[in-house]
Amino acid sequence: MIVEGNPAKVRKVNVIGLERSGFSQDSINTIKEAFKQLFRSETLNRSQILSALENQENLMPEIKVLIDFFRNTDKGKFGRYRESLRSTLTNTT
Repeated sequence: MIVEGNPAKVRKVNVIGLERSGFSQDSINTIKEAFKQLFRSETLNRSQILSALENQENLMPEIKVLIDFFRNTDKGKFGRYRESLRSTLTNTT
């Protein structure tokens, strides 16, 4: 995403970055559509939008990562979610 302003606000999808990373045009269009739903909807709240995105057929892995990110932000920067990451990091060493 491209963010600007003070306070920062998400403005649009970083299409050039996605193209440079090798995303297909279909994938970019799907990400743009998810962006519109998440950041431009005036009728649904974020949890309703995330549920609708999850229920789509052929959900792209990138959209799943985006959904997981938004679900985990509700748990807080220093909340219980961070503790779950700590346990996975200590198990790998």
